[in-house]
Amino acid sequence: MKNKFSLNVFVSARCLPQTSMMRKKATELKFRAEMRRIMKEQCSKFTCPVEATISLIGGKYKAVILWHLMNNTLRYSELHRKMPKATDKMLAQQLRELEKDGLINRAVYPVVPPKTEYSLTEYGKTLAPILDALCDWGENYLSETQNCKENCQ
Repeated sequence: MKNKFSLNVFVSARCLPQTSMMRKKATELKFRAEMRRIMKEQCSKFTCPVEATISLIGGKYKAVILWHLMNNTLRYSELHRKMPKATDKMLAQQLRELEKDGLINRAVYPVVPPKTEYSLTEYGKTLAPILDALCDWGENYLSETQNCKENCQ
């Protein structure tokens, strides 16, 4: 008798519709499993850690996109304004690759006109120290080249 009751409770619980929180958790678990599979597959083709890092952030605009998203959630048009030299095709391609690699989130809202927002994932936020170091190095480089230009004139 006890087994029948527990079986009925189990079946009833399985028949209830999933809550949005349960669906979100299931989606997150599937995403993490897929990321582990992709990472295992990709890890075998790298010979050093720098190569692995560059493969993720080494695209033409990837580091710049990540930099702009470090503390912000931005729409496509806002990102494009921050990188006016990037063509629509190139920016879209770089965003797709960053999303595929699990570094950024893409949220599409069903409104007219379509609204798409981009933000860093928790995994993407782990690149902050690298991006900060790139920024510091770039500032030093620009100040040195500016001094060089002034001395050469």
